[in-house]
Amino acid sequence: MASSSSDPIDVRELRGVKFSMDVKNPQAMTSGADQVAITDSTGGTKNDTFAAITAGAAYAQADLVAIKNALATIAAKYNNLRTTLVANGMMKGSA
Repeated sequence: MASSSSDPIDVRELRGVKFSMDVKNPQAMTSGADQVAITDSTGGTKNDTFAAITAGAAYAQADLVAIKNALATIAAKYNNLRTTLVANGMMKGSA
């Protein structure tokens, strides 16, 4: 979709996904401590599948390992997304 010079919205396509930017009223890109990469100290192993954790009165060691692995996976996925956003200028990252 082409954008006319009088149109304040610039519509672009990136890898088959359309997105728009208000080019006449750009917003300042923020940065700060809430955009810093997550340090994974869980001791868990990241992977692409979260293990089922059954609810109960007591938890086995395997349940704790599954929780640690799930947190490690979330941290890895977040950091990967953050790195991509910073590398493509869509996020500043930490100050």
